[in-house]
Amino acid sequence: MRAVIEVFEGLHDARREARLEAMQRALVAFEAQTSQRSAVVGFNIFSLLDVGTDEVKHSAFLAWLLDAAAGHGQGALFLKTLLATCRPAIDLALPEQVHVQTEFAGVESIVDIVLYEAGAFVLYIENKTVSPAMPNQHDREFRDLQRLGETLGVPPAARFAIYLTPRGRRARGKSAQHWHCLAYRKLGA
Repeated sequence: MRAVIEVFEGLHDARREARLEAMQRALVAFEAQTSQRSAVVGFNIFSLLDVGTDEVKHSAFLAWLLDAAAGHGQGALFLKTLLATCRPAIDLALPEQVHVQTEFAGVESIVDIVLYEAGAFVLYIENKTVSPAMPNQHDREFRDLQRLGETLGVPPAARFAIYLTPRGRRARGKSAQHWHCLAYRKLGA
């Protein structure tokens, strides 16, 4: 019986190795193909997924991408890219653990995505696909960001607000200068 088990384990290991080699060859071929062209013209993941302009679905997808522990296997790559693409760029040393939440309710507002680590940083992302901001929305969200930062013991210099829109519109209100602008088009590129 032991001999049968050993043969089975050997066959199983060989199949696993063959699958891994095939996956590696496919990845190498894919990388070679994508490196030959900078971008697929007109490709839009949200159209492919039939999400349209649904802000809540966009935010859920973005939150998944920004979560280093999510199943996409890219770690913090998406979050680092987002921070670098903002105007002005956000220079932030990311901790190992980052909490990501959508539809985060503060005292005065609900922000689309919040990322944080107690004592390290807080990042608010207000995501607009087509709808305009409500009156005083950015001011209310910024005050809630400050409250959350205080609660989590995050220094004021490590509290960030990002306004994500298709073309990188600027935030409005008294706190507008504290918001980093980000365009979907720039992030996609």
